[in-house]
Amino acid sequence: MIPLDAELQKTKIRLLRKAAFFAMANMTMPIHWDESVPTACTNGEVMRINPQYYEKLSPEERVGLHAHELCHAILDHCGRTHTGWDLEQANEAADYAVNWLLKEFGFHLPQGGLYDDKYANMSFEEIYNSMPKKQQGGGGLGGLRGGGGKQGKDGQNGQQPIPDPGGMGTFTPNKQQPPHKAIEKLAQAYHAAKMAGELPGDVERMLGDMLEPKVEWRAHLQDFLTNVYGSQDYTWRKANRRYLQHCFILPSLADELGGHLAIFVDTSGSINEQQLQEFAAEIDGVRREFKISADVVYCDTRIQGEEHYDSDQPLDLHPKGGGGTRCKPLFDWAKDKHAEAIIYFTYGEIGDIECAVPEHPLLWVITDNKMFDNPHGRVIRL
Repeated sequence: MIPLDAELQKTKIRLLRKAAFFAMANMTMPIHWDESVPTACTNGEVMRINPQYYEKLSPEERVGLHAHELCHAILDHCGRTHTGWDLEQANEAADYAVNWLLKEFGFHLPQGGLYDDKYANMSFEEIYNSMPKKQQGGGGLGGLRGGGGKQGKDGQNGQQPIPDPGGMGTFTPNKQQPPHKAIEKLAQAYHAAKMAGELPGDVERMLGDMLEPKVEWRAHLQDFLTNVYGSQDYTWRKANRRYLQHCFILPSLADELGGHLAIFVDTSGSINEQQLQEFAAEIDGVRREFKISADVVYCDTRIQGEEHYDSDQPLDLHPKGGGGTRCKPLFDWAKDKHAEAIIYFTYGEIGDIECAVPEHPLLWVITDNKMFDNPHGRVIRL
């Protein structure tokens, strides 16, 4: 058996020499040997490696493994995984994103690592949303499917290990790290590699877009609305004809779609009207498909106006009001009106955000505010 601790130090030195992009994370992330992990895993703060698996790898594959797990942390896959996502499939999507980047850097990956050219230059979220969805499983960490559970010492997962679809390490969700800390990690890695002249052109463009994100909100919006309104359910109001001939009375799939969406617009003057109209057009496409009616509510410190749109009426958003921003009046409105989901356009400077907790699925649409974070709902940025 090789002296693993000594080999670990050699691997870290080889990685430092190969790519400055990983230098900071490579020097600061604690690494623990853990035989309960099939290969390797990270929660963004700690890396765990199975010693038997590590011993079988070549020196070049060990460097690739380290870079792979560090990428999950630097790119904040642990914090970017959305509630409700299948965790095994999220790991597949993240592996495709990471392994494309590592190939561009010239790394040698352990055998079996997931790689497909069709995912080149695609973000973690874009890859996940483009993959065929698997049948939903049981619960998981914060509503994530396919693993998870309460995190224990050093952020180690308290339940069964997450399946490792790529055979070279996984990540576990970790919502404890503030988003601005994740951005700082990525910025440090990006600038270190750029100063060293190591960034391939496609990688530089992709990482630059992550630090100064373009308006890639359509996939997130459609995913949010489809999760809320697009799932079919069973009903006993109509028997399943397939089984009637066998004298079984079973429910059939409900064919009645529909729903009620609340769209809140912060009128404090921070939202570009063109952005609103583009977003409205995208919402309309999903609304027509699922027959969703919508109420638009304009609000600053109080509600300034309301507009109702039937499912076949296109949205036409024109903010009214101005001044400060409070969200409790809006969440109270949604509760009274029995809205099924909320989309909230805002800059994010909200006076009562700490004490206002929504009771509905919530999508925050944030303009020009990278520091905004909220545990209640999903956040996308324009």
